[in-house]
Amino acid sequence: MALSLLDMKKGTIVDHAHEEREDGVMLTRPIRRRGIIVKVVGNGHDGVEKLYVKFKPDQEAEEVKAKELNRVYPATSRVAQRALRRVLGQHELVGAEFQERVAPVKPRLQDSMELTKKKASALVEPEDDGDEEETYTT
Repeated sequence: MALSLLDMKKGTIVDHAHEEREDGVMLTRPIRRRGIIVKVVGNGHDGVEKLYVKFKPDQEAEEVKAKELNRVYPATSRVAQRALRRVLGQHELVGAEFQERVAPVKPRLQDSMELTKKKASALVEPEDDGDEEETYTT
């Protein structure tokens, strides 16, 4: 999918699939390069002047024309956010929010003076039939 103005944000994963010659003709590159936008020069609402894309972790970001790029993942996707954190050297879990897995536990009560009545135990106690024995007749 071609890169639109809304996709020209820091963190968007793109493919460098086309190349523009000096005479303005667009050619398909023999090898696509996948990279991530790390810097946007210009106002992201009205226009973007330059895009800097990083293609390899050990190289500096290159200036690439927006019309030569295709969008792979938008900047808001989870894949793009994780990739940007890796490229910038941040830990993936920094700033992440996790939901508690354990249900909240009711605090225990210590009542040494037995001011409140204890709850009845959950065990069922057998009934006392007395000393009577049943006799069976045949």
